[in-house]
Amino acid sequence: MGGAGASGGGGASAAFDTTDASFMNDVVQASMQAPIIVVVAPRLDKAAQDFIRMLERELAPYGGALKLARLDPDQSPMIAGQLNVAA
Repeated sequence: MGGAGASGGGGASAAFDTTDASFMNDVVQASMQAPIIVVVAPRLDKAAQDFIRMLERELAPYGGALKLARLDPDQSPMIAGQLNVAA
């Protein structure tokens, strides 16, 4: 997990997973180069995953100029807590 472009699929993806361990590099540092939308949602939440897929489709035409970071609060409670988000 972690690292820009870690998502599967065809071509370069602007969506990636981030964790407590990688958030500083993945999101904070990378946001100096491009805007990053952070979605905090449990992987098992179907509605949230549908929303994330819709966002990925909407961001695709921007060719990486806008990025989407996915953070699972169950697996990354430290960052979720700092953002004041609960699962």
